[in-house]
Amino acid sequence: YKIIVSSVATPSVTDQSDSAFILVSPITVLSPNGGETWQKGTTQAIRWYGDARVNIYISDSLSAIIYPIAMDVTVERKRSGNVFNWTVGKDKNGNNIPDSQYKIIVSSVATPSVTDQSDAPFSVIEPII
Repeated sequence: YKIIVSSVATPSVTDQSDSAFILVSPITVLSPNGGETWQKGTTQAIRWYGDARVNIYISDSLSAIIYPIAMDVTVERKRSGNVFNWTVGKDKNGNNIPDSQYKIIVSSVATPSVTDQSDAPFSVIEPII
């Protein structure tokens, strides 16, 4: 897109943006958004508003290690938010992640600078038997 501005009083006075730009919708992580406790091996819904084609990461709040959960995921947009069902405790390759405090990060594939993360950490723990 480009923006064009013209004078109503003098229509010959006009200007436009120097470069084209694109419009992107922001991403907002809905869940988990802090305080939850998720047991390993369960399936939990990661929810967000915004882009439906994303990369999803989990960031360890204690060690700052970031694990990819799902890359280049495309989901159907829903009014209640986009959903990716995650097997808790696994990275994208099926490897185990340690028990810790985490935040989910969701980033647009098309525009990686469009991103959001959980507002506060949530817990990933071993199953309670």
